[in-house]
Amino acid sequence: MSLKQSENLSQKSNYHHGNVREELLNAGLVHLENNDAESLSFREMARQIGVSANAVYRHFESKDSFLAALAAKGFQLLQEEQNQAIQMADSQIQALKIFGLTYIDFAKNHRNLFALMFNPDLQKNEIPELKEAADSTYARLQSLTASILGVSENDTQVEVLAMLCCSLVHGLSHLLLEGRLAESEEKANNLVLLIMNYATGLLASSAEIKS
Repeated sequence: MSLKQSENLSQKSNYHHGNVREELLNAGLVHLENNDAESLSFREMARQIGVSANAVYRHFESKDSFLAALAAKGFQLLQEEQNQAIQMADSQIQALKIFGLTYIDFAKNHRNLFALMFNPDLQKNEIPELKEAADSTYARLQSLTASILGVSENDTQVEVLAMLCCSLVHGLSHLLLEGRLAESEEKANNLVLLIMNYATGLLASSAEIKS
């Protein structure tokens, strides 16, 4: 083996050593674009990124731990999309509407990942990485609602409004995914927009009365 070949092999080994975890998660995200989480296998993920199946267990002790990390990645991606989307808003009320619509769009565009993010078996295990990612997304919602209400994030009103908003968009997401809102996707999307406009309109009126 030449010195150049040895150097290239060493660089490849170092690359994998430092990036296997992230590469596995990215491979998992690609898998979920067209398949559910149940059909995901460590052996296939390992094959896709060019490492042995045993190498996977150096980063994830079980399939559940991998799925939890993948779900956490989903919450991180959701929050990134929401933070980027609300930059277009010209008011806190509009930001809240965009925040919610982005949530619904994420559910539509990443159905299998969305399902994994709220997998009850993963949720009940309270895996720290997943809990932290989910809590961070919800904390952003609380921050928005606190700014709209003009109160501290610790105020009881914030928790009530944040939970109300979360329940609305999460429920709409599921109804949309299940095809129960309307007979066509276009009508369903229009209905979602009408509902969100109505809900944020009520909130805006309430905020004006309070001020």
